[in-house]
Amino acid sequence: MKKILWMVLLGCASLLHAETKPNMLFDGDVNALLVDKNTFYVKVIDEVTGGCLPKPDQLKQSMEASLKNNGFTVVDKGNYLIPEVQISALGFRINSVCVVDFTVNIYFPIVAEVPNAQNVPSGNRTLVKYNYDVGRHIFNYSKHRMQKTLNKYVKQYGDKIYMSIAKSKDKIYTKFPSIEAEIKKKQQK
Repeated sequence: MKKILWMVLLGCASLLHAETKPNMLFDGDVNALLVDKNTFYVKVIDEVTGGCLPKPDQLKQSMEASLKNNGFTVVDKGNYLIPEVQISALGFRINSVCVVDFTVNIYFPIVAEVPNAQNVPSGNRTLVKYNYDVGRHIFNYSKHRMQKTLNKYVKQYGDKIYMSIAKSKDKIYTKFPSIEAEIKKKQQK
């Protein structure tokens, strides 16, 4: 009986200790994953028909300009390790009105546990692409107004990315001051 009581007390003490130590992911929420993001590749997926999005490259240019204006680096060629800002437009025209489902996401790799993995060479962890949802809208405008509207929203989403990362840094750097120096050192390389 004493042994059982001792185990329960030891377990409670370890749980109490675990709650007092901050955990970056749980205390920083999912935005903690954004803290070290400062370089991006921008990709546009254009699945709009009926002439509703005549210049999809403008969306890419608008997002790149917004990210650069907010102090981020934008690269011309992406790879698996560089966060990708993906702008996706799916839509069609009905008479003179266009309907477009418009989403912006950031995809970047994270290390994930893969229980019972047999094909992962380094144990039970692997890199997977995480989808950070920036935003989504469904628009219905005239064919002539749609391009201008989407260009405007792309800039707003670029600003939203900046604000999400800035807020994440403020929150994480306050709780974990040692991380700030570590991330700045990494970004200077």
